[in-house]
Amino acid sequence: MKRIFIYLIFILSVLSCREKEVLPVIDPADIKFSVPKVADTKSVLIEDKTQLAIGDGMLGYSVFAARYIPSETGSITKHQQFMNNVKIQSTDNGLSWDYDSDGAKEGNQHFYWSPGAVHKFFAVYPYYDPTDDTYDLGFEYGINEAVHALQATGMHGTGAGSQKLICTGLDDSGKNICPDILYGVQMYSEPYKVGDQRTPIQFTMSHALSAISFRIRNASEYVITGVAAGEITGFKNASEYVRLSDDGPVWGPLSTVAHTFDVPDITSNISAGQYHPDSDSYWCTVLMIPQNFGSYPQSPSFTFTVTFGGGIGNKTYTINFKDYQVQNTAEHAYSFLPGRHYEYNLNVTSSAISCHVDVVPWIEDEPIKLN
Repeated sequence: MKRIFIYLIFILSVLSCREKEVLPVIDPADIKFSVPKVADTKSVLIEDKTQLAIGDGMLGYSVFAARYIPSETGSITKHQQFMNNVKIQSTDNGLSWDYDSDGAKEGNQHFYWSPGAVHKFFAVYPYYDPTDDTYDLGFEYGINEAVHALQATGMHGTGAGSQKLICTGLDDSGKNICPDILYGVQMYSEPYKVGDQRTPIQFTMSHALSAISFRIRNASEYVITGVAAGEITGFKNASEYVRLSDDGPVWGPLSTVAHTFDVPDITSNISAGQYHPDSDSYWCTVLMIPQNFGSYPQSPSFTFTVTFGGGIGNKTYTINFKDYQVQNTAEHAYSFLPGRHYEYNLNVTSSAISCHVDVVPWIEDEPIKLN
């Protein structure tokens, strides 16, 4: 009997010295999701491009999640990813959100809180299914354990991949919709305890890209009968990676390959003093990787030719982006920042052009409409 008692003491001492592990799930603490919130500068969660053609009103974003074991000092260690590109969708136009019903075929229909663990969740819009979707954002996602952030890799800046994540407004079917990248981060730093009642996760979605728009106004006394647009050239088009963390998106080194953005021509008349197409719409909008172009050897530029009536004929104008600051601080004077929308107001006369740049809210009541 004494030997048994000593043996039990030995077993208990060994167990007490073992490193803490995530306990098995022993209660049905289902992880649920609520309607996403959006930051002040935002886009609406638009439909996947393949679903836009169908028009079935389904919305979806990806969720990635990791569990961490708190150490004795409270720091989080021992990373364990347990959700990977799990689709959370809405079938009622955004009123409610739940696991994709098709996820059951992969065992991803539901996930649970783990007792004793800290949890961190990442959301990315749009959802991308590498087996079913015809578009490709060019990223492969995974949780970076070292920095506790979601990291996307795969951009290379050459070949077919060089144009991914750079959009001028048309999808594969010709619709004026740009796939955006929105993301949200939700950290639960208090270890989950059996019996805790946690409310559904509500992500606040923010932009990982920048937007620049152009509005043209006829400041002359003549009618403008058309504008032949060149290309926007000189901006970098790809990044090696992006980390989506609590502090915002951190883009890796940009490629050395310059990219060109197509801009549509204007074929309708613009009366004297009027905007095209009107004062509340944009001639062209581009979504792009945030970058500082102030250090570029040559300024990114945009050239277009305006045809005036009244016998004036054609006039060609060039916008050099380094001529116009977009921020008030020296550090970001020529930087397009994530989640910001830069509006270039172009006033043209028959002899000159002027431009001023406004940073405007990136807020839409419906999916981003361009051109």
